[in-house]
Amino acid sequence: MTSIDNIKKSKTGRPSVDTEAVTLRLPREMIESIDGFRRHAMDLPTRPEAIRRLLKAGMAVSVLADELIAELKSDYRLSKENPRAASLIKRVDENLRELYVAATTVDNDKS
Repeated sequence: MTSIDNIKKSKTGRPSVDTEAVTLRLPREMIESIDGFRRHAMDLPTRPEAIRRLLKAGMAVSVLADELIAELKSDYRLSKENPRAASLIKRVDENLRELYVAATTVDNDKS
């Protein structure tokens, strides 16, 4: 006779995934921006899914911008012989730095 303890029970609930919960507080304006992003999406993602998509897009843009600057800087002909190209590289680099600082700086007036 088989006891109830020996019967293999199926697990209920969410399947196991390699993720970690992250809890954060966002300013109301940022939540409204996220909700605006959601409304313009074809499939109306949940807030967590919208945040995942925005993070993924932001990281992809950052990587592409870094690669673009590295490629422009490595092209000796463009950066050394063409003053317009050197100026463009400098402006792109400065603008990306400003965007990064703006995106990563805590606004103490709102906290």
